[in-house]
Amino acid sequence: MLVSWGLLALGRTSLLALIAGIVVLDMGIQGAQISNQTVIYRLAAHARSRLTTAYMVSSFLGGVVASTLSAVVYTSYGWTATCGLGAAFAAGALVVFAATRHVSPGALESGSQAPR
Repeated sequence: MLVSWGLLALGRTSLLALIAGIVVLDMGIQGAQISNQTVIYRLAAHARSRLTTAYMVSSFLGGVVASTLSAVVYTSYGWTATCGLGAAFAAGALVVFAATRHVSPGALESGSQAPR
């Protein structure tokens, strides 16, 4: 997704870059969605529905926050800054991933942080 924001920024002057950015962003979002749901469905059956609900609610709330911020940023600073905001969100997600990748799905059930 981080790469897609660079392409989208180039889309300010290039239709081809804009289309490529949209495709790459969509693939990244779908990949993240599938990966996150795969982790949830590896957990104990009794936890799946609650975790899926929490995941989807937080996903939609994140979309609301990002949409609102992007409208404000676009109005004040334009397209390039809006793409920078998207890139910042993607980079933040990478930081969270890097910080939590050692936590196994089984550790979430017991509350411990056993390394993978």
